[in-house]
Amino acid sequence: PVDLKYVKINAAYKKNVGYPQIELIGKSVTEIFSHLNEVDLQWMKKYIKVALSGEPTSFTQYFAHQDKWYSIYAYSPQYGFVVEISEDITERKEHEAKVTHYVSELAERNMDLNTSQSHYRDLLDHMHNIFQYHRVIDDGNGQAVDLEFAEVNPAFEMWTGLKIADVVGKRLPLVAH
Repeated sequence: PVDLKYVKINAAYKKNVGYPQIELIGKSVTEIFSHLNEVDLQWMKKYIKVALSGEPTSFTQYFAHQDKWYSIYAYSPQYGFVVEISEDITERKEHEAKVTHYVSELAERNMDLNTSQSHYRDLLDHMHNIFQYHRVIDDGNGQAVDLEFAEVNPAFEMWTGLKIADVVGKRLPLVAH
């Protein structure tokens, strides 16, 4: 068996392939889709295997001539016959491609950020000058009332004797006491 013949189709299949039922019933797949090449017809080999073995299968398939993706389930109700249940999943595949692209971009940006943070951390850890980064605490009306240590470097610890872990997150006057 190198071909399949249409026996029955429903309205959804007719809509998917773009041919009226009258043009499909009794005709072979290769008659209807004569423009398809061997690669495009890989799905037909799967159907033939199902029809002859009785083992159902499911797969996704891109059909270039329609520029569409389908999720396909095929089973055999009796020897020599195959039933195909397909769903157009083109929108889902396009969405998945956009998500994959977005995740890839985020991963690249994250790697750039990690590299930048690593360089920054390396610079701070190895500089001999004291580095202090403070967050301004305001009174709710925009008036500064205090400073909080957000970050300090090892030189700060060496020159002040104050441990980094004891300082970061603390307000300036509380550290001095």
